[in-house]
Amino acid sequence: MKTLQVGIAMPKGNIGISSIAGIRAIFLKANDFLQQKHDTRHTFFEVKLVGESLLSQIAEGIFTIQPDTTFDECVENDLIFVPALLGHPSTFLPQNQALIEWLKTAHQSPKTEIAAMCTAAFLLAKAGLLDSYSGVTTHWIDAPILKELFPKVTLVTEKIITDENGIYTSGGAFSSFNLVLYVIEKYVGRDVAVWLSNIFEINLYRHSQMPFMIFQNQKTHGDKGIAAAQQYMETHYTESLHIGEIAQQFAFSRRNFIRRFQAATGNSPNDYLQRIRMEAAKRLLETTTKRVSEIIYETGYNDFKTFREVFRKWTGVTPKLYRDRMRR
Repeated sequence: MKTLQVGIAMPKGNIGISSIAGIRAIFLKANDFLQQKHDTRHTFFEVKLVGESLLSQIAEGIFTIQPDTTFDECVENDLIFVPALLGHPSTFLPQNQALIEWLKTAHQSPKTEIAAMCTAAFLLAKAGLLDSYSGVTTHWIDAPILKELFPKVTLVTEKIITDENGIYTSGGAFSSFNLVLYVIEKYVGRDVAVWLSNIFEINLYRHSQMPFMIFQNQKTHGDKGIAAAQQYMETHYTESLHIGEIAQQFAFSRRNFIRRFQAATGNSPNDYLQRIRMEAAKRLLETTTKRVSEIIYETGYNDFKTFREVFRKWTGVTPKLYRDRMRR
């Protein structure tokens, strides 16, 4: 029988208790399944909570968590899971220099893999472990902050899971438990992951955060001319808008408008307009019984094919499937 060492890091700060408790529970339940198979060739997981010291920590203001060991003592790990933290990274990153150094050292070992759940990607980025990776994910709402703080990091926020050279990252909130099942499947097999998905009622086939993303209007850039154009687009999206006409209205040449808009918001004017319209369409699909044909015209489109293609581009699903999943 082989035993894999799984270290669940305990960052300082406001830890998400569900991350720690969820990781631990899933791995221990995996052991139960493997034990039932009565096959001594199978791998089992030894799970430890690892902190900077053995002092108990408070999670989410009310839960007390006691580490099993410390960073200094826990030097041999096959897997390290770093749970999500709540709050702004400017608060929790300075508190966790010891953890960041531990992750740097662990990554130097060819046998150790590291998995970041949700906002834990900020800790890996601070450790410099994500600079050369082709794609990293985190909670979609925190992605702009990650990009601002760590511009070398390439984001693929639409993904639930990324896996590259012994580093894993995951999407936000409870979708990060898909990463735990993904890693378990890699180590001990599909049958274990499917069984666990049924026990914990985790959708094993979810691969994208896109249906859950809410577009956040980007107006912190300080470009007043572009902000005015954004405001106009947000209040007139139901009309037939043309980028050249908007540029002219706000005294831009078309080329200069597109360049400045992209620099200020990170989106082209056309993408920005599409995203405004798709947010409106999503709300109508969620909260009304209006037919899709009505919603098309109320969001500035004229034909179903174009609307459907744009909707799928920004949500990853069709309007019908979105309504089936999200309607209140």
